Amino acid sequence: MITLSSACSLMVDSSGLAGAESSDQNVDRAESGTSNDGGGVTGGDGGNVTDDGGVGDAGPDVVTDAGPGTGDPAFGNAGVVHVSLGTSTTVGSFALQSDGKIIVGGGVMRVDNYDFYLKRLLANGADDTTFNGSGSAFYDFQGNDEWVEDVLIQPDGRIVVTGESWQSGGFDLALVRFMPAGTIDTSFGTSRTNVSQDDLPLRLLRQSDGKILAIGNSGTKSQYQFSGARFTSNGAPDTSFGSGGSFHTLFGTGNCPGRDGLLLTDGTVLVTGAVTQAASDMNFGLARYTSAGALDTTFCSNGLCAYSFGTGEDFVYGIAAQSDGKVLMAGYMTKQGHYHSALVRVGADGSYDTTFGNAGKVTLDVSGNDLVGNVAVFGDWIYLSGYVETGVNASDLYVARLDMSGQLDPSFGISGVATFHLGDGENWPGRMLVQNDGKVVVVGTTGPQNAQSGYVLRVVP
Repeated sequence: MITLSSACSLMVDSSGLAGAESSDQNVDRAESGTSNDGGGVTGGDGGNVTDDGGVGDAGPDVVTDAGPGTGDPAFGNAGVVHVSLGTSTTVGSFALQSDGKIIVGGGVMRVDNYDFYLKRLLANGADDTTFNGSGSAFYDFQGNDEWVEDVLIQPDGRIVVTGESWQSGGFDLALVRFMPAGTIDTSFGTSRTNVSQDDLPLRLLRQSDGKILAIGNSGTKSQYQFSGARFTSNGAPDTSFGSGGSFHTLFGTGNCPGRDGLLLTDGTVLVTGAVTQAASDMNFGLARYTSAGALDTTFCSNGLCAYSFGTGEDFVYGIAAQSDGKVLMAGYMTKQGHYHSALVRVGADGSYDTTFGNAGKVTLDVSGNDLVGNVAVFGDWIYLSGYVETGVNASDLYVARLDMSGQLDPSFGISGVATFHLGDGENWPGRMLVQNDGKVVVVGTTGPQNAQSGYVLRVVP
């Protein structure tokens, strides 16, 4: 583990793997492609666990049965529903209703700008045409580009969405609430918060008192920060939180984009993201804030822990909590010129959980270049969804299952990994959740920029 203060003092973990440089992978939204009626499932690359916690490449295979790790035949076309509402459609996130319906959110290009949209699917993947009379609902902030990044269903069924809205040379944090039937909730109104040049909210969290947290990053492209803003249950900024309603924290020597967050039962907030230590050296970062939005200085070093796989670039995208209080972070690390899916598990105090993988760290070599976009815990399993490169500007989605020690489950897909080709070009993962019945739902976007379509994939556990 690396301990880090706001003054950038640090101690390097000598057990980290040597990593090569890679380009900045700060993905603010999934931008990829034209979809087809694919949904084919190919096996991920398994292999033996190496002494660095990595899993070797065993070559491609095809899953032909309907066992664990295959598309759910009871959903859409072999487990896949494609989403295309305009000339270009992205899917950033979704939420699961208690009745099994799925509410998908993203951006849709109508005329020449992207707008917020929601689309509701029945439990079998068919359009729910009772939602706003057509199955879809839209919102446009003054004709500028905006994309939904996360969707939150409140206990009364109302739907809060957040995302970025382009305004005067930068992105603002945007909030909108829809009624359960899909119409705009005018009692909530619409909100845009301009804190810095760019404000990119990526995760919505709901407190037990109904207040809403938006977690993500803010700043400029060369120097993003961990950020969070809190709103009342009716969408008004909560000025009692942080500094005037939000917090913004710069760690390390440069860019440190916040990517995901968790709300703990005691009201404290965990935010994960990448922390820049030096040129071409980024690490997994984890910050803890009090319920009032201040850094919890009792956690690690002045509120932040950082975790390294070596001297190269390590970038984190997702976070999940276990029932025992341990926390998983997932993204990628770099080694020998490639980036590989990577996970870290820590205890409640932020220290490595040495019972997981190799001294708290696991790397997967799915095939060539790959990364984890999401991590979820369900029962005794850890699920990952990620990106595996298949060629120039081409990639597939993969879903993997690990046991609680960090070993791939050989009964899932091929040697623990299933790969899905959902459209031509790049297949990026958006959000992933596990249903109460254990089925895994992943959304995302495929295809070239400005000619994209979305997908919803449901996988048999």
